[in-house]
Amino acid sequence: MPVRPFILTLFAGAGLLVVSAQSLGLFHDDFASLTAPCSMLLALPLFLEWPVWLVLALAPLAFWFWSFQLFYGRPQVPIRSVVLFAIATFASALWFVLKWHDGIGFHGSLYTFGTLSLNLFLVAFVWLLTILGRRSQSFLKSLVLHCIAFAWLVTYAFPYLVEPI
Repeated sequence: MPVRPFILTLFAGAGLLVVSAQSLGLFHDDFASLTAPCSMLLALPLFLEWPVWLVLALAPLAFWFWSFQLFYGRPQVPIRSVVLFAIATFASALWFVLKWHDGIGFHGSLYTFGTLSLNLFLVAFVWLLTILGRRSQSFLKSLVLHCIAFAWLVTYAFPYLVEPI
């Protein structure tokens, strides 16, 4: 196992721990704000009373499990990732369509339009990186793609658009 890809993949996953904490607003008191969108992928386990440390560990663990090829320095963007990104893109669009009215009503238009805008930017960026990574493979392209994709999933893909608790 090459040392450099292993270390870079380990650190990329650890960075997702910070992204998850920011998404949940743990660095400040904001809840469901543009800087802390409180992804439903993280909020639901919290509602089910999972320990915070476990919820924060979900993104890094999912990233390391899903992107295990990166530990070995493999440059490919696997087809399973393309399928995951397609499903996540569709599910995210559906989330915004179904929860748009609630988002506007409970959180206001600035938050709802802002999270949609950031979501669209990240979706476009993930797909651009996917296309580039599939055309000309490199370890760093694949690492950046997967890291950004998982960061998107725990931030703006499914922001908190429901009634505040």
